[in-house]
Amino acid sequence: MHPTWLAEFEDEIEDADHEEFSLRWFALSVICLALFIGQTDVTVLNVALPTISTDLDASTSDLQWVMDSYAVMLAAFVLLGGGIADRFGRKRVFIAGFALFGAGGLAGSFSSDVAQLIVSRAVMGLGAALFFPPALSPITVHFRSGERARAVAIWAGVGGAATAFGPVLGEFWWRRSAGVRYC
Repeated sequence: MHPTWLAEFEDEIEDADHEEFSLRWFALSVICLALFIGQTDVTVLNVALPTISTDLDASTSDLQWVMDSYAVMLAAFVLLGGGIADRFGRKRVFIAGFALFGAGGLAGSFSSDVAQLIVSRAVMGLGAALFFPPALSPITVHFRSGERARAVAIWAGVGGAATAFGPVLGEFWWRRSAGVRYC
């Protein structure tokens, strides 16, 4: 028979485990949402290229830069983003990167010429390079070894699905956006 203080202690541990359980799965949801948004943005603009070409009078070379500026900045700075996250804190850099990504997206939505759109996409790529690297660290910190493989599999599955769904979501967005006509 357990002493009463031990039973109370076990109840406290069970409550703490439940809180930690829900918190870590919530954190995984936030990380997967950020990954989905960042990874989708690599391919989502494909369906908008005819509209961008017409509205911004963009050449084929300009359109190539619109598409590639994001991916080039992401690839060029992702290692630096990881180092910055290690130095200044993963959560802080994750939030700052996501804010920079959002600011670039907002600036891109108000672009009046192709150069502004290219720069805003580059800013979005830089933001993604800051929030992608620290995204996996909460998984290694908060998930026990038995759940960690499942969490990483979910994270990877979301990333793969985002790449595949980018053009589909882009099609949906451009057809449903007010005032934007898809050719």
